[in-house]
Amino acid sequence: MKLLIDIGNRRLKWGIAAGGALKSCGAFDHQHIASEMPKIARQFAPKNLMPQAVWLCCVADEGLAAWVGDYARNTWDCETIRVRAKKRQAGV
Repeated sequence: MKLLIDIGNRRLKWGIAAGGALKSCGAFDHQHIASEMPKIARQFAPKNLMPQAVWLCCVADEGLAAWVGDYARNTWDCETIRVRAKKRQAGV
């Protein structure tokens, strides 16, 4: 199970991927990050699950990416894998 996080310029989008499918997803404005991240954590709690990794892409403030990485490490003790966009990729 993976937690996928895309931090855009104004919003954070997230999804839980397992078995090749998106199981749950959501989005919220950056200003609500401290109150919304625990809600994402509760998505795992009912089945006592933890993400194997957090995949994170961020085009916003690097401080937000660091905060999310710290949260993941402290909450689930899992690796945060940074995904970075390239200027040209996949023919685009």
